[in-house]
Amino acid sequence: MLRNFVVCICAIALSAAKAEATESWQILFNNKVIFKGNSDQTDPSASLKVSAFKATDKITITYSMSNADNTWKRTFFVNDESEKNFVTLELNKQSGSVSFNAAKLKDLLEKKKPFYIYTVSVPKNPTLAATVRVRRVLLCKVEWNKL
Repeated sequence: MLRNFVVCICAIALSAAKAEATESWQILFNNKVIFKGNSDQTDPSASLKVSAFKATDKITITYSMSNADNTWKRTFFVNDESEKNFVTLELNKQSGSVSFNAAKLKDLLEKKKPFYIYTVSVPKNPTLAATVRVRRVLLCKVEWNKL
């Protein structure tokens, strides 16, 4: 009897683990992948070889989440190591892509300072959002590679 109970609990736990949302993301520079990550990753970092930005250079963040809830939205932040924000991008859903002109990071490139890409997800409903504990997730630290 106890053995059947333990087997049942294990089966429920395994099915619940499979039902959890899996999350993954990519960071692209001019449509070339410089980083692929997922929610199991530790110390996510990448390097970018650029000597100067062109007006057409862009950085794209692609975020994918299974079991995404369409009543939630996702925001991305690009900060330096002192938490100064250079770019904030909003996505009106939990999965999708956002892009920005890489020239916004010109100061960081010139000083060879890394930048950090974070994300948060909150409900679209402001009343419900006020009750949620927001967890900021580091997607990637990007350092400049010397040419």
